[in-house]
Formats: sequence, C-alpha cells, structure tokens
Amino acid sequence: MKNLNNDDFLVPFDENGEMYFGISMYVDNKRALSPGEEFYHPSNLVTIAYEQYHENQGNVALFIISVLFFIVSWLLFSVKALQMALFYMSHRLDVVDPEPTDFYFTSTKFGAVFGMIASIVFFIMSLNYLERDVELNIRPKKFG
Repeated sequence: MKNLNNDDFLVPFDENGEMYFGISMYVDNKRALSPGEEFYHPSNLVTIAYEQYHENQGNVALFIISVLFFIVSWLLFSVKALQMALFYMSHRLDVVDPEPTDFYFTSTKFGAVFGMIASIVFFIMSLNYLERDVELNIRPKKFG
C-alpha cells in the first residue's frame, strides 16, 4: 500500500508488485463477491487501521462558541437584572432617566430565543464539520 505523490489516493499492490484495483459488481442493489474476493478494499482496511488516515470530525472552536452563545442567550432570556443592565449600559449616556418599556423586554426575550436556536444550529454544525488537514495531504479517497 503506497500513497503515491501524496495525492490523497492510497494504491494497493499485489504480491507481484503490480497495482491492484478492485472492481465491485452489484446485482439487485447487493454487492456480488467473486470467489476469493474480500468485502472490503485493501485501501479501506488501511484507512481504518491507521490513525494518520482518519478524518478528524468536529470543530472545537465552533463547539465552544455555540455553548457560550447558548449560555448568554439563556441568561438574557431568564435574568431580568441582565436585561436591565444591558438597557442601562446602552441608554445611560443618551437619555436622562431611561426606563425600559414592555416592548423592550419582549423583544429581548424573542432575541434570546432566536440566539438559543442559532446556538443549537451552530452546535450541530460543530459536530459535523470535517477538518481538512491541508498540511498532511494524506486523506484517502472513498471506494465503493
């Protein structure tokens, strides 16, 4: 098994040193194996066996951001003192004796709910994101 030219393609060789390219045949959406044929291609076995060929899944930075964003949104939704503090920080310099309206509290809660939904979407994206390792450049192509 060789990684020729570091081009993400593992090439298997047989006992005579010749390249081996398996051909898969399907009958009625089921794989038909010829006598002596293995179910898995040799490059798939190497990919499974050696960690250097595994694809890293997930993105830690996006995971942490989504969790922190959810916590901030939840606090903004549930803690009225935080809503008041943000209101006073944003309007203390412009307005004399600012008082928040009911619309402000309602819109803050809607924004917090939207933030929690967005953080859940980012959380799911962080779990499914595939990190492409450009420096190593040794990812095998999928067969079958």
